[in-house]
Amino acid sequence: MIFIDDGSDDESNNIMRKLADNDDRVSVIQFFK
Repeated sequence: MIFIDDGSDDESNNIMRKLADNDDRVSVIQFFK
């Protein structure tokens, strides 16, 4: 599963990072503003 972090200032990045840390099947792609 791949999550895309759009660089927004909400807490979504923290949530996605926790999911990725706990599950090797999860990846996070991060974009910066």
